[in-house]
Amino acid sequence: MVVLAGATVAGCYRPPDATEWGPEAKAHFVASCTHEVRAGNGTTTTIAIADQATCECIYDEMVNTFNLKWDDMKDYERELSRMSDGDDPPKAPAALTKALDACEDAGKAGPRVTTTTAADEDAEAK
Repeated sequence: MVVLAGATVAGCYRPPDATEWGPEAKAHFVASCTHEVRAGNGTTTTIAIADQATCECIYDEMVNTFNLKWDDMKDYERELSRMSDGDDPPKAPAALTKALDACEDAGKAGPRVTTTTAADEDAEAK
């Protein structure tokens, strides 16, 4: 569950990263916590990670209850982005782990994989 907090959204345009906790950071966190989007070879794959209520709970707990420092989260995200397949995830900041534990009962979505080809997207656009 710790990895879900560091999941990133790839292949979709997003405004530049936020620079502090606030509405923009929460929107980015929830978007990358709920779904991972992978694009390549004319295919877009969306994987559900957690439901929105769980992700909002995690954000609120790590920021408002456990006071996760912005720089600690950014350092953790940087470490996650450097991982290779098969690597053990880096140790999460304590405030993030506490937030995950506090929200464990808020509900989770099981992983779902949806694959869309470029032809499917063209057909939907028409």
